[in-house]
Amino acid sequence: DLTSTKYDKDEHYDAEGLKFIKEKAHPVMRDKMGEYGKLLRSDFAASVCQVTAANTPTKAAQSITRNMKKVELNKPVEAKKSTTTKTSGSQIKTKKLLLKETFMCTVAEVYNVFIDKQRVNAWTRGAMQSYNPDKNGEFVLFGGVVTGSFVELEQDKKIVMKWRLRHWPAAHFSTASMAFEQTDKGAKMTLEQSGVPESDIERTKQGWKEFYWNPIKFTFGFGITV
Repeated sequence: DLTSTKYDKDEHYDAEGLKFIKEKAHPVMRDKMGEYGKLLRSDFAASVCQVTAANTPTKAAQSITRNMKKVELNKPVEAKKSTTTKTSGSQIKTKKLLLKETFMCTVAEVYNVFIDKQRVNAWTRGAMQSYNPDKNGEFVLFGGVVTGSFVELEQDKKIVMKWRLRHWPAAHFSTASMAFEQTDKGAKMTLEQSGVPESDIERTKQGWKEFYWNPIKFTFGFGITV
């Protein structure tokens, strides 16, 4: 016969045992889970970065390029407080963009996703046409929607680029500066971008999040918290 056990509502729990779990066991488990999370990110990143010319995810690259073009064609959004920049004889109203993002990794790891070609090819899903991560080196991403060159590279600390979207006025580039800082919550990145056309500020902001930050976090597990 099946029997059931009825627990007394007034049953005493072992207070000392609970105290031990809370004070001793929980910190150990948290540390172990943290180590496991780092191992998962490392192994996953290594497997993703095995992408080569022979197995580049063409369909994914085409999809992300199409999505980037859709963002490019969206109706411009008016912005406030602009400055005027002169480009090739014409004046363009521009604005500065400031974005902050935290990645669950070290500054060295997030710095490398912008410098290592295999990693760039991974988070762009193969939509990297050319990429030369050296001073004055040029890059072409997302079917030519994003182009530019590297102005300054400071290991694990800063990346400065001349950066533009294809539909911007000819020869007009913004200056995008990424600064990296290690915190107890992960790698904090601050992006300051000056010279963004006034009518394109919201679209550019959306593009950084949708085609840079989110894919990087998803691809390498830098959005995982433990």
